[in-house]
Amino acid sequence: MRNWLKITLATSVLLLGFTSAFAEESSLDAKTEFAVGKIITTDTAETQIQIFSEAHQGEIVTTQTNPDFTLTENQKPVSGEEVVMGKFQTSDGESWQIYDRYRLPALALLTLFAFALVTLIGGKRGLASLFGLAVSIALIAFALIPLLADGYSPLWVGLAGGAVIAGIGIFVAHGFNRRSLLAFYATFLTLIFATILIYACIIFTELFGTGSEESVYLTGGMLANLDLQGLLFAGILLGSLGVLDDITVAQVTVVDELITANPKLTKRELFHSSLRVGREHIASMVNTLALAYVGVALPLILLLAVDSSQPLWVVINSEFIGEEIVRTLVGVIALTLASPIAGFIGANFLKRKR
Repeated sequence: MRNWLKITLATSVLLLGFTSAFAEESSLDAKTEFAVGKIITTDTAETQIQIFSEAHQGEIVTTQTNPDFTLTENQKPVSGEEVVMGKFQTSDGESWQIYDRYRLPALALLTLFAFALVTLIGGKRGLASLFGLAVSIALIAFALIPLLADGYSPLWVGLAGGAVIAGIGIFVAHGFNRRSLLAFYATFLTLIFATILIYACIIFTELFGTGSEESVYLTGGMLANLDLQGLLFAGILLGSLGVLDDITVAQVTVVDELITANPKLTKRELFHSSLRVGREHIASMVNTLALAYVGVALPLILLLAVDSSQPLWVVINSEFIGEEIVRTLVGVIALTLASPIAGFIGANFLKRKR
């Protein structure tokens, strides 16, 4: 158990290191200096902060208390609190300003707690899934994102990256065995159908990937030639992966357990039995998938809902809402297809002669 905890801690550090390195590279590209500081004193007008970073170790700066940073009583900075400081260009030259709360230590502790809990309860399987997660995030950060930024086709980057991530997630978490191999085949086959479906849905609904402010920022700088429609495709495809490998592994496992319990079952009986289990899985996953997407977009959905200047049909017709609807429906269709595909593959290739 101690060895598992050690490996979990190492995986956590690895994951946080990947994230920190990527974030550091982004901040350097922005040519903005950032540092961590501790608030010494603060009032409604000014705030004094002591800088911790090596280049400015011990330096005390005074900045105006940002009204946007104190929207509510809980958001007001207090003495002793650590914050992220940014040196920004102003009309009077460069000056330090409070940029955000410093929450990396809290995030690190939460990550370690979650990883330790998954390892303690999930055992080797849980630990393996955490390692697969770390590798997948590293792959996205250091392969997919740079390729997209360099102008490679989001369609092919998304499909190839999705296949690799699916393989990592399945084989690392469940081991390299016959079940995992068949689950990967089912996932990859479903990904091909999902690719065609996503492309057709984006064209059919006339979505162009401009439904969020982030897309505007992307095309307004060095990525002016970025294919936003292709980026939308890649995002939907990657978003569907989480449910696909879950349902394909489950379906193949069900078929294998049915064969073990009753070797006399025919391939047809195995397929229909697995499909009955798959229906229950689909019923729960559809709700989970929809709520996950709604939860992410809830603030903007609420903003659009209370905006009385536009009727409801105009809001639903907007590109942002249209993207979320297509994202959800494609995920639902993909996981629905994954159940019979995985059941069919499992029934035909796992059937053993007795």
